[in-house]
Amino acid sequence: MHHLRLFALLGLGGIAAIALVLVGARQEWSAPNILRPAPGIIDLSNWRPTRDGPVRLTGAWKFFDGLWQSEIGGQPGRARAAHVPGPWPLKDPNSLIPRKNGFGTYHLSIILPAGLDEPLAINSGQILSAYRIFLDGTLLSHGGRPASLARDEQARTYSRVVTLPTNGRVLTLDIELSNHVNAFGGIYVAPTIGTADAIAGRHDALVVFSLILVGAMLFAALYHGAAFAFSGRAFGLLAFALFAALMSTRTMLIDPLADFAVPLIGQDWVWRVDYAATMMILPAAYWFFCQSFPTYVHNRLTLWVTGLCASTALITLTAGAAAGHYALKAFELLAVVAIGYLSVGLSRAALANEIGARVAFVGWVASAAAVIHDILLDQYAISGPGLVPFGFLAFLLCLSGSILTRVNSSFRSSEHKSEVLGAANEKLEQRVKERTAELQNTISELKVREQELEQAREGALAASAAKSRFLATMSHELRTPLNAILGFAELIQKELYGPAGDPRYVEYARIISESGAHLLSLIRDILDLSKVEAGKFELHEEILCAGDIVEEALRLAGSKSEFAHDVATIVPRSLPKVRADRRAAVQILVNLLSNAAKFTPAGGKVFVEAEQGADGGLSIRVRDTGIGMAPEDIPKALDAFSQVDQGTARRHEGTGLGLPIARSLMELHGGRLSIESVKDQGTTVVLYFPPNRTVLPNAA
Repeated sequence: MHHLRLFALLGLGGIAAIALVLVGARQEWSAPNILRPAPGIIDLSNWRPTRDGPVRLTGAWKFFDGLWQSEIGGQPGRARAAHVPGPWPLKDPNSLIPRKNGFGTYHLSIILPAGLDEPLAINSGQILSAYRIFLDGTLLSHGGRPASLARDEQARTYSRVVTLPTNGRVLTLDIELSNHVNAFGGIYVAPTIGTADAIAGRHDALVVFSLILVGAMLFAALYHGAAFAFSGRAFGLLAFALFAALMSTRTMLIDPLADFAVPLIGQDWVWRVDYAATMMILPAAYWFFCQSFPTYVHNRLTLWVTGLCASTALITLTAGAAAGHYALKAFELLAVVAIGYLSVGLSRAALANEIGARVAFVGWVASAAAVIHDILLDQYAISGPGLVPFGFLAFLLCLSGSILTRVNSSFRSSEHKSEVLGAANEKLEQRVKERTAELQNTISELKVREQELEQAREGALAASAAKSRFLATMSHELRTPLNAILGFAELIQKELYGPAGDPRYVEYARIISESGAHLLSLIRDILDLSKVEAGKFELHEEILCAGDIVEEALRLAGSKSEFAHDVATIVPRSLPKVRADRRAAVQILVNLLSNAAKFTPAGGKVFVEAEQGADGGLSIRVRDTGIGMAPEDIPKALDAFSQVDQGTARRHEGTGLGLPIARSLMELHGGRLSIESVKDQGTTVVLYFPPNRTVLPNAA
C-alpha cells in the first residue's frame, strides 16, 4: 500500500511537470492559422493580433553566409535553410557540431493580414552573440556589434523591443549576427511579433517580475543567513541562504535583467557567472533537503554532488563561456539524476507526514519541471521563454509555506512543552521544598550527632589519658614488689642462707623467679606502649653498628627459655652505621626474634639479614620458616593486645604487644615496619631506617 501511494504521488508530480513543460511549447500552437509555405516565408494573413496574441517567429528561415546588409550591400548570396530557434547551420567539414566562430544573416519575409491598422512591435528574442536587425533594408535595432573578426565583435545577446511600421503587407526581416564567444552562434529564443502594447507589456511585466524575484531571493538569503548566524548550528538555514543568493545572481544574469550587466562585465563574463551560479544551485538545494529531511535525503552524497558541480563551475569560470556551454551539458545530466533522487526522497517524506514535507514537495515539483523545461529548451527540443525563474518563485513560496508549517508546529510543540515544563517545575519546586526540609532535619541530626561524637572523642581522649596514667602508675607500683619477689626467690633458689630443706622449695623458687621475670617484662612493655601513645617516650640517640645491635638482640633473646633455634645472620661490617636509641633498637629486634622463635616449630630456621638500599637507607630483615599467617591477618597482628590466634585454647602464649611496640618505636625513628607472610611458609618482617638515619663509617 505504501508503494502504491508513493507511485501515485510521483505520478501526480510527473503530470504537473509535463503540464509545465507543455506550457513552453504552447507558442507553437497559439495561432493555428499561421502558414509557412517555404523556408524564409511566414504567412500571417489569417492572424488576428488582438484575438490570437503575439506570434513567435519559429520555423525555417533562410540563412546566408556573410553580413549581408553591412558588407554585401543587400545582395543575397548562397542561401540555406536554418531552423529557428536553434544553432546556425555553419559547420566545419566532416563535423555535425555547429562551428563556434563565424557570422551570417538570417532572412524572413512576413506576410501581414490585410487592413491591419494596429501598431505592431517585435521582440528580438535572444541571438548569439552580437546582432543587427534590419527591416526592409533599414537598421531597426542592434545588440552589440557583429563582425567577421573576433577583435571587432562586441557581444550583447539579449532581447530588444522595437515598434514596426505597417505600411505594407510584406515585411522583410534580416538579422545579421556573429559569434566568437559562445560555443556556437544562432537564434536561441525566436523573435516574437504582436501588437505594440502586448509585446511591450510582456517585456515590462517580465522585467518587473524578475526584479521582484531578485528582491525576494536577496531578502530570503539575508534573512536566513542572519538566522543561521544567530543559531550557529541550523545548517539548513545556511543552505537555503546560499540557494537564494545563487538564484538571485542567476536571475540578474539572464534575460531581461542581464542586458543591464553586460556593459559592466561583458557578455563573456555574464555567461561565465550565469553558468557557474546555475551549477552551484544544485548542491545548495541538495544540502538544504539533507538538513531538512535527513532520513529521506542522505547526507553522504552531498560531497559528491558539491564536488562535481564545483568542478564544472570552475571549468566555466576559467575556460570561458564556450567551455562552460559544454560543462553545462554535463551538469544537466547530473541535474536530471539528482531531480529524480530528490523527488523520491521528498515524496517519501511527504507520505511519512514529515512536517512541511508536502508543501516542499509541491514546490520541488514546480521547480524541477521548470528545470527540465529549460533543459529541453536548451536542447532546442521545445521553444518558449525560460521557466526556471517562475519555477523557483513557486519553490520559494512553497518553502516559505513549509517553513511556516514547521514554525507553527514548533510553536505548538513549544506551548505543549511549556505546559509540561510548568507542571514539572511545580513538582520540582514541591520536591525541592520537601527535600530542603529533609536536608534541614538531616543537618540538625548531623549537628547533634557531631556534638555527640565530639563528646565521645573527648571522653575517649580523657579515657586514653587516664589509661596511660593508670598504666604508668600501676607499672611503677608493680615493679617495686616484683623486684622484692624476684630477689627473695633468687635467695631461696641459690640457698644463700642455708639449705631450704625440701628440694621442692628450690624448684618452687625457680618457678616464682621465672614467672616474676615474665610479669616484669610484660609491665615494661605496657609502660613503653603507654609512653609511646602519650608521646612521652624519649629517644637517647647514638651512633650504632648494625652488627652490634643484632648480636646484643640475639644474646638477650637467646637467654629466654623458648628461644631454642639457631639463627643465621648476614650482616656485613661494611654497612653504614645508624643513628638510633640503643635500647629501643635492641628491644625491636628482641621482640621480632621472640616472635620468630615462638611461631617456628622445632627444626625450622630463623634468619637475620641487613643491607643498604639504593636510596641510602638501612634495612634489617628478620625471616623465619614458621607457621606464617594469611595476608588479611597482618593488620590484626599489628594491633595492641590482639593476636591472630584468638581461641581460648590458643597454642602460643603472649600479650600481643611485641609487634605494636616494635612498629611504634620504628615510627619514632622516622622509619617503618612492614610484614610479608604466607600461611604455613613463614613470615618476613623488614625494619627500614631512612637515609637521614644512616651514617657512613668514615663520617662516624
